[in-house]
Amino acid sequence: MNEAENKALIKSFQSSLECKFKGEEIDLEPFFTPDVVWHIPQSNRFVATCVGREQVLALFSGVVSDYYQPETLSFEYQAFTAEADRVSMLFTLSAVTASGDDCSNQYHSLFRLEAGRIAETWEVFDTAYLYGMMSPD
Repeated sequence: MNEAENKALIKSFQSSLECKFKGEEIDLEPFFTPDVVWHIPQSNRFVATCVGREQVLALFSGVVSDYYQPETLSFEYQAFTAEADRVSMLFTLSAVTASGDDCSNQYHSLFRLEAGRIAETWEVFDTAYLYGMMSPD
């Protein structure tokens, strides 16, 4: 795949993920290689790096409403950059938390693709801010 096709694939994945987070039944499995690796920031106290399609899909199968009011989720994309088999994406996720607080966090994801599927992802975000928002008072 060329760089434009790689960017289109990641945009399609993100669009599908947004729909899934808002409660639609979306199958994300076709986006991933069987041995996909999803790197999570080491400061994440809930989830470690996920290896294999089953573990990665489990990342996206949780109940979003435990953390956010799903109808308030908003993704704002600042950048998509592609080079060879990699796509870099910078975005802000904003929402109202389940407890009613406004939350806005910036994310950076670097995707490595193989044969039109996501083979590896490095995700970076402010975990201290996020967990501070999610912790009970």
